[in-house]
Amino acid sequence: MEIFIESEQNEIDGLKAYYALIEDVSKDLNAFNIIRSVRVFVDLSSSLFVLALNRKFEVKKIKVNEICKVKKIKDRVEIEILEEKYSPELVTLLFQEFGHENVNQKERLLLEITNVDEEAIQKFVYSSFIPLDMQHIEDIIVEFASRIIPIGFYARKRTSFDDLDVFIAAERTITQRDLERTKEILSKPPKKLKFEENLIEEGEFKYVPYKDELM
Repeated sequence: MEIFIESEQNEIDGLKAYYALIEDVSKDLNAFNIIRSVRVFVDLSSSLFVLALNRKFEVKKIKVNEICKVKKIKDRVEIEILEEKYSPELVTLLFQEFGHENVNQKERLLLEITNVDEEAIQKFVYSSFIPLDMQHIEDIIVEFASRIIPIGFYARKRTSFDDLDVFIAAERTITQRDLERTKEILSKPPKKLKFEENLIEEGEFKYVPYKDELM
């Protein structure tokens, strides 16, 4: 995933914080499988925030062994689901693969499978995938945006520009000028970071302030 951060204000600490936030949220939601690039533009003076997401056209499926632990206990096998958001899809797959009569959901994220060879379960775990349906993808996109948009930016509008999914937010009413400005910003490629050497280590950041005079 590529991350682009742009701002009318040259506030290094703020840019660094946003970069870290985007990485953390991406990991938490496993958004790397869905989003190709993230572009953020911030102008605090006019209370404008723009988040543009470029989705991947082919979404990577999640391998079962990435989201669960398998443990042999006497005559049964226990499966612990590590990522709750995949629980419905995984439980459905287990029922289909091993039969409802052999799969016991002891707890919300803990399942017990009986009358099935452990090797068959291990093979299932390491060769099967969780398909991500479109609603699941949409849920991740919306949740991602809600965590990235700053607190207090209650006015929000979702739109699109070319192949980008765009969220516009402000602390005031969003105007037609905001929409036009967003389109103007996104029509230009993001620019590489270029800070003074004593302010930031080379390579720590990938991307940049928006103003030409800062470059």
